[in-house]
Amino acid sequence: MNFSPEQIQDFNKLTNVYGYKELFFIEDLILIPLFLFLIFKFLKYWRERQPVAIQQYFILGYGVRLLGILVFLIHHILIYKGGVDSFTYYWSSNQLYNLFKIDPSSSLTLIFSSYDTYIPENINLDLNKFIFMNQESIIIKASALISFFCFNSYVVISMILGLFAYGGCWRIYKVFYHFYPHLSKPLAITCLFIPSVFFWSSVISKEIVCIGAMGYFFYAYFNLFFERKKLFVNMLMLILMGWLLLRVKMYILLAFTPPILLLLLISMVDTIQNKLIRRIAVPLVIVTLSYIVYWTFVNLSDNFESFSMDTILESARTTYVYLTMEGFAESRYSLGEFEPSINGVLKLAPAGMNVTLFRPYFWEANKPITLIASMESLLTLLVTLYVIFKTGIMRTLKSIFTNPVILFCVIFSMVFALSVGITSGNFGTLMRYKIPMMPFYFTALVLIYYRVQKQA
Repeated sequence: MNFSPEQIQDFNKLTNVYGYKELFFIEDLILIPLFLFLIFKFLKYWRERQPVAIQQYFILGYGVRLLGILVFLIHHILIYKGGVDSFTYYWSSNQLYNLFKIDPSSSLTLIFSSYDTYIPENINLDLNKFIFMNQESIIIKASALISFFCFNSYVVISMILGLFAYGGCWRIYKVFYHFYPHLSKPLAITCLFIPSVFFWSSVISKEIVCIGAMGYFFYAYFNLFFERKKLFVNMLMLILMGWLLLRVKMYILLAFTPPILLLLLISMVDTIQNKLIRRIAVPLVIVTLSYIVYWTFVNLSDNFESFSMDTILESARTTYVYLTMEGFAESRYSLGEFEPSINGVLKLAPAGMNVTLFRPYFWEANKPITLIASMESLLTLLVTLYVIFKTGIMRTLKSIFTNPVILFCVIFSMVFALSVGITSGNFGTLMRYKIPMMPFYFTALVLIYYRVQKQA
């Protein structure tokens, strides 16, 4: 893909490749109010189609994301002026947007082609390498497509992508509300109003795509296998969202799929009338599913190198080593030597889960955003201890192992907490990586507490 000297000159005038790039333009004074009006009209329309008991949370749930955008920009522009991926994604999509003005066909070709179709060295434009990277490219290309309809406004692109993320969170809420309609308020808090979740998934980022895709995946799975409705639409949604998770953050799908299968199987077992058969069937289902997951994983490993255990563990170790390097000294943490083996992972399991759920501690906070994260981590610890203290350890364990929804939430949360805890390496990365787990972890605490209180 070659461009003439005149095209290169025009492109460079439009896009400053290396220097500081603007985030706001005069057009935003018109675009932001206009799109706010359109988005809230859209939300008002869909609110009327939600269950009456939870309509009050629908618009408010999106509103906190607007607050998240504002706080994010204040922090990353006025307080912390270091590099941030969100801005890099935007400036990369800005290049595709500006290229469209010069050569529309080339811009659209780059957007709709696979990330590895072209390499930067074969294109005589100074394009950001994120455009040609697997995980990053899909965020950039989605932002570029949206930018064509909103004149490349960073805030508006974030607002529109935020609709997708919020749609996922709302669908997680609707699934749990279906099982526990009497807990609509506490479940709204756990699914819609956790600060770290709406903060880190409010602007252009991988997180905004992942939390949205996971929510739609969960909802499609629920409708397909529990409600048995709109089978074709939900199967298509399940495949599409599964592909999106596989493309952006494969480990989310790997951590999410076995527990959600377990939820379905145990729910089916719970319909058995005979208590003895039901008690025998539950552990049998768990053992059988574990074998199926293991067998599937082994066969995938034999045919696809990226799914092999050695590849995954070595990749995790490489990520951990990189993110604990001196360049991340301000916020890095260490759990000890990471040995890329099952035994090595198990050794780090307690520390990995602890760092995801309950760190950073107050004394580890060295900048405002980490201090806020430490406050949320402390709250997580206090809520966890409160639930265990009020319900008792034995009743807590009984609730987990006798309720398929709670068991699903706990297994996913613990597996996910371990995965991100041992690979993040610094609190800045960890704060973003852990958000897909947070609604499920707090939902498990709510369900344990209210289930035991009901029995008391």
